[in-house]
Amino acid sequence: MKSLFVFLAAAAMAGPACGGEVARPRLDVLQWPRMSVRDFGCMLEQSLGHREPKFNCSLKKFKPVDNPCVSAYYDGVEFPPALVAKVHPLLSDIELTWEHGQLQSVSLDFKRKVDADSLRKAFGLDGTSAYPENIMSVDIQDCSRDGVCLLIQGFDHMGAGDVECDK
Repeated sequence: MKSLFVFLAAAAMAGPACGGEVARPRLDVLQWPRMSVRDFGCMLEQSLGHREPKFNCSLKKFKPVDNPCVSAYYDGVEFPPALVAKVHPLLSDIELTWEHGQLQSVSLDFKRKVDADSLRKAFGLDGTSAYPENIMSVDIQDCSRDGVCLLIQGFDHMGAGDVECDK
């Protein structure tokens, strides 16, 4: 009887590795791409109680750098590791890519393999409607041996390799 209990507990923890339902995220991550760094910092402050030192609700004057040849062009918020599970319990990491003061892309890294259809449905990407205007593309990839990544891109990357920078 004890081994049956252990098996059932392990199966419950494993969840939908090859199918089944995936819970909806606690925050609407589809709103994040193209969000300004100030608005994103304010969202973290209001939704999760995390106040970024620079990019927060009090930030009034911020002029993003429009030169991809300087490091300030890529300034932005790093998602706090301690808050990742508050967005979704299956997440191990959230990676943000910033360009000229806007969120260029979001990578949601899951702790384990998750069925792609269930993932799309949970995140509102099940094909029943077009992507929101702020989203250019969405991709689900096997980013590690154990997990998958949901990549949400707001706009094409434009970096130093795309322009002529002085050395």
